[in-house]
Amino acid sequence: MSLDLFPIYKSYTQRCRRKPYDIIDLEIKESMKYLVKEDHNRRAMLDIVQRISDLESMQDYKRKYAPEMTQAIIDNSYKIKVPFPILHKWNEKKDDEGWLYLGVSDSKKGQVKFGATTLPIWKREYFYHRRWGYPMSVAWKKWIKMPFNFEDQLKKVYQSKLVAGLTSGDSNEWYFGSVGEIANAVEQILDSGKKGR
Repeated sequence: MSLDLFPIYKSYTQRCRRKPYDIIDLEIKESMKYLVKEDHNRRAMLDIVQRISDLESMQDYKRKYAPEMTQAIIDNSYKIKVPFPILHKWNEKKDDEGWLYLGVSDSKKGQVKFGATTLPIWKREYFYHRRWGYPMSVAWKKWIKMPFNFEDQLKKVYQSKLVAGLTSGDSNEWYFGSVGEIANAVEQILDSGKKGR
């Protein structure tokens, strides 16, 4: 069975969210992103994983991923299955456009989902329900340039309001707050960006 490297990248990302000011965790995450995002030969991959291993040795986590990644790369028993929405986000260009949206759900009172999509909104709502098993309705939306980039920035601003503990079996993009309050803040940021041009 092959080892999928993308879930390891996600684990490193979660560590960074828990300790946002830890420079070593950030370096591990960025090294792993480089590993899964770019096309490398085996030697380059092993060099990147060695760098991750060196950094992991400075941390006190019980689970260290570098040894199993090294073995999987040596044995050629790995895969990198980056989900399409993530690839789309990573490859976003300056002139790309799409929807930035805020979603709500009856099962998530007092919470708002941040999202970006190039799909029609009705289709995004449908796919969300199909994937997670409960409906999400878009309560606010705006067609903008680089929506995925803006969504990432928005998540950083609201990181302290992230609903914790949604790591499996549910979307982890829900934040405490109201649509009105967050939509107003987003509109102000977008307006200030237009004036700065």
